[in-house]
Amino acid sequence: MGVYEVHTGRLLSGLRQPEGTGHYYVSSPEGLFQTDHLDGITGTYWSMQTMEDLLYQACMEVIGSFAQSDKNEQVYTFIIEADNVNGNYLLYINTLHDLEQMTAYYYKYYQEKYAENQEESYNRSLEQIRQSIRYATGDYPDMIDDLGEALEAPLAMYQEINERLWEEEEEGPVPVLDTATRELFTQTDGEFIRIMDQSMRDGGLTVIALRVMERLQPEFHRLDRTNDFIAYVQSSDGEGGDYLTFSTLIRKTVPLERLYQVMPQERKDDEQFDALFQQYAVRPVQEQLDYWSEQIRCNRWNTNKSVITKYGKTDFHAYAALLAAGPAIQPLIEQALSVITEKDDDLAQMYHMLLEDLASS
Repeated sequence: MGVYEVHTGRLLSGLRQPEGTGHYYVSSPEGLFQTDHLDGITGTYWSMQTMEDLLYQACMEVIGSFAQSDKNEQVYTFIIEADNVNGNYLLYINTLHDLEQMTAYYYKYYQEKYAENQEESYNRSLEQIRQSIRYATGDYPDMIDDLGEALEAPLAMYQEINERLWEEEEEGPVPVLDTATRELFTQTDGEFIRIMDQSMRDGGLTVIALRVMERLQPEFHRLDRTNDFIAYVQSSDGEGGDYLTFSTLIRKTVPLERLYQVMPQERKDDEQFDALFQQYAVRPVQEQLDYWSEQIRCNRWNTNKSVITKYGKTDFHAYAALLAAGPAIQPLIEQALSVITEKDDDLAQMYHMLLEDLASS
């Protein structure tokens, strides 16, 4: 069940502000601390805006270098993959030449596997393989993971923070910076103190990548683009993967008609899901709550038992259907929460989010 997907969807749709806004992590020789103000602290400070500028500059350099190379022919997509779990960015610049090479490679591999075991999953045509890997980022040679030292430094701190937070059960929460330690910092060389916005960890790398992608739009003319060129932000497998990417992120930077042009299945899925959305929107509120809650339960393992996965959406899309029911659904959610079991803890979290969003709407 996608509590993370709902939480992220609320952020990307503007239903909530990033968690940790106005708070900071401070890394020093004495350890990692958190604070709500930086009075008396001098060091290297990475804000969301600073990170955005660094990623933008790194992308500009990659685009400039690629544009001057002999690889700059028939580029059909530019992708930024944001990995909030591991604290990394990857860039992909895919060309039709690379697509044909990879298609030929996989066709030969699949034919060999099919000859070995006669499994139908390997009995695929060239065109089937071409379409299946066209936007599969991991299959291409032009993956750029070296984005320069300027960006590596804050990403290293992001990773340090993540590792410390993963150890909270054993070591306890990150301590709040007290007066004595703050005084000690005034005597410490600022070179050894690093500061980062806490909000960076709330989907911050994805939000930054989306902002950068918007800024990069005028720069793509330097690439030898195909007529159906698209540029978008990719979610890593550990936090939404293709479902979050194609249901939400890609639509932030690619016009809908262009998306439908290059991915016709998206139009079909959208139309079918929207029809279902409208069908239930006019039904009794209790029926809406029962239906969409059951779809979320069924979507626990991303199988086609749920219409959410069947049409390439995330749990946030079911959440949005319940939110659209308005205030009339509030007492029904409160009643459902009074009898919900531990088995549906994720659903309970979603219900609490719904109550919060209903109250603020």
